[in-house]
Amino acid sequence: MKKLVVLALCLALLGACAGVGVQEEPATGESTVQVTTTEETTTQVIVTPSSYRDAPEAYWPVLDEFYRVIYSVRRGDEGTIWRYWDPGAFSRCSWDEGDLGYAVVDINRDGTPELVLLGFAQWPVSGDWSDPEAEFYSRPEMIAMYTLYDSEPVQLRSWSRRCQRTLTADGTLWESTPTGAGSRSMGSHMLESNSLKFTELTWTYTDIRSEILLCYRNADGEGERIITEDEWRTLGDRYQNPPSPMQFNFIPIEQ
Repeated sequence: MKKLVVLALCLALLGACAGVGVQEEPATGESTVQVTTTEETTTQVIVTPSSYRDAPEAYWPVLDEFYRVIYSVRRGDEGTIWRYWDPGAFSRCSWDEGDLGYAVVDINRDGTPELVLLGFAQWPVSGDWSDPEAEFYSRPEMIAMYTLYDSEPVQLRSWSRRCQRTLTADGTLWESTPTGAGSRSMGSHMLESNSLKFTELTWTYTDIRSEILLCYRNADGEGERIITEDEWRTLGDRYQNPPSPMQFNFIPIEQ
C-alpha cells in the first residue's frame, strides 16, 4: 500500500515539474509579446517674443508665425511650410539681422490699424531690375497686409515676387505685374472703411506687339486704344513709381 502511495506522489511531482515553463498558446490574432522602442529626437524650439511693440495683441499670432518662418529658413530647415505668404515675396529681401519686420498703420483712417509685414529690398532708382546699369537703393517692401475683423486678423493682400507694389501716403495701393513677353497688368486700389478687401480704382493692361495696345478700366468705363511709346513709359512710371510713397515706421521682428 505504501508503495502505491509513494508511486502516486512521484507521478504527481513529475507532472508538476513537466508543467513548469509551459505557456498556453494564444488564440488566433492575439499576441503575448510587446515590443517597446524608444527613439530620442532633438528638436530646436524657436522661442517667439513675449510681445510685439505697437502691434495689437490680436496680430501677435501672425507675427509669431512670421518669426518662426524667418528662423526656420535662416537655419536651413527643409520643408518649411509657407502658409500665409508667397516665398517669392522674400526673394529681393535681405536676410540680415533686423531687415525683416513690420509696421502698424491705419491705412484708411477708420480706427482699425492694419499690420504690414515688411522686408528691406533693393529698388531701382530708375528703370527696372533687369537693367544692368540700374542704380539701386534700399527700402522696405511689403510682403503681406492684414486688418482686423471681430478682433481676428484677416489677410488683405500677399504679393508674389514679380509684382511691384507701393502704398502711397493717401492709402492708395499701386501694383504692376509683368504677365508675359511685352505685356504688363497694372492697377490701383483703395481700402474702404471697415472693409475686408481692396476696391479697384483703375486697371490697365499693355501689350507690346507691332503697336502698344492699352486696355483700361476705370470710373469712366472701360475700353482699349493704341498708345505711343512715350505714353507707355509715362503710364508704367505712374504705377511703378507713384509719388509720395507711405513712410512706414519699420519695427524689426527681432526686438
